[in-house]
Amino acid sequence: QNLTLQHVASVRSSIFQNMALNDVVEGMDGEFYVTEWLQFGMPQGGKWNPARSKMEMWNQLKAALLEAAGVRSTRVFRCSLQEGCSVASSERFLGANGITISNDKQSIFVNDPAARCITVLE
Repeated sequence: QNLTLQHVASVRSSIFQNMALNDVVEGMDGEFYVTEWLQFGMPQGGKWNPARSKMEMWNQLKAALLEAAGVRSTRVFRCSLQEGCSVASSERFLGANGITISNDKQSIFVNDPAARCITVLE
């Protein structure tokens, strides 16, 4: 049997940085959670784009220095089609890269490989 998927909706937010989002997991009542793995979004055209601005180059350097210093600044967002997106927790990560949710949808597990830890959010 062939499964055909149809586009239903897209979610965009001003808090999403360019190419910084990573994983998505379903929450409760139509909400979902999204991890941000980059401290600063990628420049338009990619990090090796010769036309990138000095600010974009500075952001790349800052991100490398912040990560080396252990400064946590990436986030997890809570989103819904009806309400848009917001920051889900005050907890910050070096590079949130991986997310799952418990069967009862009460606990969210966020992988932060740069910090070598998994954080549990409720």
